[in-house]
Amino acid sequence: MRTSDQMPANHPPHRRRGQPSDRRLGASTQAPRPSANRGEGQRRPRWPRFFFALYALCPGVALAESPAVPADIVEKLQSFDPQKGDVMALLKAVVPKLSTLYLKLPPGAEVQKGGPLSEVLSPAVLDKLNASPGSLPLVVYRKEDGRLPAAFILARYRGVLPSQMGPGLVIREAAVRHPLVSQSIELRPPSPLPEAPWSAGTVHKSSSAFCTVDMPFGAGLFGLRGSFVFADWDIATLQNGITLESYLDRLPTPQEVDRFRTFKDKKGKERTLEDDYYQVKEYRLTHLLIPERDETGKLANTIQVYFVRIVPALKPGTDLVGSGALARWIFARGAQEALITPVKLIRDAVEKEKEKLRNK
Repeated sequence: MRTSDQMPANHPPHRRRGQPSDRRLGASTQAPRPSANRGEGQRRPRWPRFFFALYALCPGVALAESPAVPADIVEKLQSFDPQKGDVMALLKAVVPKLSTLYLKLPPGAEVQKGGPLSEVLSPAVLDKLNASPGSLPLVVYRKEDGRLPAAFILARYRGVLPSQMGPGLVIREAAVRHPLVSQSIELRPPSPLPEAPWSAGTVHKSSSAFCTVDMPFGAGLFGLRGSFVFADWDIATLQNGITLESYLDRLPTPQEVDRFRTFKDKKGKERTLEDDYYQVKEYRLTHLLIPERDETGKLANTIQVYFVRIVPALKPGTDLVGSGALARWIFARGAQEALITPVKLIRDAVEKEKEKLRNK
């Protein structure tokens, strides 16, 4: 939902349509292309020459790769036996390093809320994972200069395994279910990747998607604005049932830029990049899904660790201060939309699928 909050007196005013953007993808001197949906005097957003120069110098070279999972983490995940293993011991062994990797944390990053990790990742926490989404264990790392805090949340999904729910997390229908995701479009369908660094038998795939994200109510007061994302999925399904899915932002190709200069959102409204949405600064979502035994000893549940780092596009002159009103808003509305709402939506989808199976 777009916000129309009043800006503080010392904050740059909202940019009107047609005025120059602060972080536009367009800086070329190309003549605007005509459009039947635009007035004679309106110009299409223009795109930076450096994107095209970069691709000219490096044709066919991917600009982003999923970060390499450390060898010791690969070994711990692959050697885990869901029939006998201790799920919380596994989480304690792998989550801190995966946080550093997927949230791009600086060395020695401190926990600001939800820690210490030794308590969050203790056996007692397993009893809390059936709570309502707003009461689930959540860890927020301290904000760094120019970035919003990174975080992860723990959850349990009963009666469904990673192999059943994992594929449903990477499709368009799952993305646009979130009220703030205004569009999601597949750019490249899932295709095989080399098994490395995983062992033989791992199903390793990659796909690509474009999405646009509106900001929660109140975001405009802090200079945050609607963002567009070009990102790649890296999906690894291990032989023991563990699944690791990462959606990490990257630079768009010139062809992608041209394709989405204008597009329609999920409600059919025409939108324009660098006018309605601006290039996201960071967008990193990762699901770690682990099969879990239920009370009878049967493999029936999924434990999820959901890692999130989002830094949206910013209005000119915005300074991301890690204290005061912005910090309070992040812990309230920001955490709600980025962490709690997705868990609720996944649980709702799981329950609907289970209901369909019961009614067959």
